[in-house]
Amino acid sequence: YPPPYDCYDSPPWDEVVAQGWAIGDPAKRATEFSALRSGTGELIGFLRLRLAGRPTVVLISCGLHPDRCGRGLGRLLVQRAIDQTAAEHPGVALALDVRPFNARAIRLYTTFGFAPQLERTAAGPMPLIRMVRTDRPVDGTHGG
Repeated sequence: YPPPYDCYDSPPWDEVVAQGWAIGDPAKRATEFSALRSGTGELIGFLRLRLAGRPTVVLISCGLHPDRCGRGLGRLLVQRAIDQTAAEHPGVALALDVRPFNARAIRLYTTFGFAPQLERTAAGPMPLIRMVRTDRPVDGTHGG
């Protein structure tokens, strides 16, 4: 990604696996992740949904290939997250973390009813904003 979005770049696959990233774990990849592919089968994005926290939320992570940003595909991923959560975990709130500088993502999430709940520090130097799609506040703690 170009700066400042380069914080979303991932290392080579062997490092992802060695560092214990969730997507590098075959069991988590099978149960928590889904792929967004082009018409030719090229991987262009991902969606991760996992139960986390107290109170329990479905924590969303998603991403798009940099060349695919700005084409409405983020809307598709967020809608997929909402639909899948409603089907698999009715009544459970959705939450996500976003970097404060990522105005385009914050605008997108806001259009789907997500609202900022708190700002917290993540691993690394940049803070995160926890956004939640629910009427009740979430304390921001989450599990693995």
